[in-house]
Amino acid sequence: MAEAYQFNEFVAACATTTIWVHVTGGALETASAYFNLMTALAVQEFIGNGGLEHVAYIRTAPFENWRGPPPAPLVDSYRFQSGPSKRGYLAFFVNHKNQYVIKSLKKDDRFGGFYQLAAALALKRPE
Repeated sequence: MAEAYQFNEFVAACATTTIWVHVTGGALETASAYFNLMTALAVQEFIGNGGLEHVAYIRTAPFENWRGPPPAPLVDSYRFQSGPSKRGYLAFFVNHKNQYVIKSLKKDDRFGGFYQLAAALALKRPE
């Protein structure tokens, strides 16, 4: 399945407005623990001002455990790097009010292994 939303539009919304972006409590909790982003505004500024580097799309899937009226919204998820050592996971969707909702922003332990392997293979010289 292709991306449900335009990632660049999501980043632009984070950079320009607080009205059309909502950060869930769970996303804020993990963003503060790993990225030291203590407020929803800090999360939006982080995303809107280029804090997500080397972004890689993972998948689009219906929101698991959706508690609202059907149908469940589609959630786009991504892996990214921030600075030289932080690797993260981001998931967002658009709600019925046409707001972007940041569902998840947290550390991604699986991300590092892939890139460490890729770097090792790239550095390996042919004999």
